[in-house]
Amino acid sequence: MHISHYNLQSTTKRCCRRLKSWLQEHVCKQNSQSNSKLPRCDVLLFVATPTEKEKLEEVARSLNLQFTRRQGKAFKYYDLGQVGTYRVMAVKSEVGAFGHDGSAARAIAAKIETHATGLVSLGMAFGTDPHKSTGFRGQNKGDVLVSRILLPYDNRRVRSVDGAVVTDYERVVPYHAKESLVKALRKHSMSSEWETHVHFGAMLTGGALIECARFRDDLVRRLSDRGELVIGGEMEGAGLLAASNPRAPTWIIAKGILDFADEERDPKSPQFARDRAIACECAAKFVLTALLSDNPDEQN
Repeated sequence: MHISHYNLQSTTKRCCRRLKSWLQEHVCKQNSQSNSKLPRCDVLLFVATPTEKEKLEEVARSLNLQFTRRQGKAFKYYDLGQVGTYRVMAVKSEVGAFGHDGSAARAIAAKIETHATGLVSLGMAFGTDPHKSTGFRGQNKGDVLVSRILLPYDNRRVRSVDGAVVTDYERVVPYHAKESLVKALRKHSMSSEWETHVHFGAMLTGGALIECARFRDDLVRRLSDRGELVIGGEMEGAGLLAASNPRAPTWIIAKGILDFADEERDPKSPQFARDRAIACECAAKFVLTALLSDNPDEQN
């Protein structure tokens, strides 16, 4: 088939115009989404893994809440709308506090952008009492741990004494959670559904992935003298501290027990995947139902 030079030029110009028009429309749409002002929120939920995000969405939808994706200036948010008396949004970070997308950087930026007055870290944590030996109510996988105090154990001193490595934790100071959120979750934990499945106390936070019962027990023994029994630990809470004035804290940690940070931890096993899903679901359900039922005006 013969195509004239004129027809080829004409077709090429039309294609270029269409492509240019599509690109302009696409860029304008992206800029409009990026520059659209996010709604202010009262509570900002933080998750760090795909399972934590998926279970939060599942629980939200099961409670007839929305879970609408919104584009912020630098990353996505998930808008849950009105949850009881609270305007709630969620954001996902990378695992741990460090790095460009870690919980510290994410919490600082997201708090500024959303004007959130409450930061809640959800998901999974490790428990500290697999043998139920503390004299307190025993822990089980899937139970929810709530931090009254957070202990960033990485802030330790390591020195040499007579050739031996000695570690002390004198530099670890306790950070207190937001009292109004503690009260709201405490009140909800007294309901029949949760009264034997929620534990309040001090939680460890740090960058280590712990799979050693001896190290876990040493941390518990040496850091349970800061005013609260150490009930568990996690990896993202330290990042929320970076976004909160310690004299007026805005954060709290509420996470389900996945494992006990010991040698039995096996991320490759099918049971581990099931335990992970249960831990994330329980934490999300506890926090969202607590927010739904809470009336801040009734708090003492």
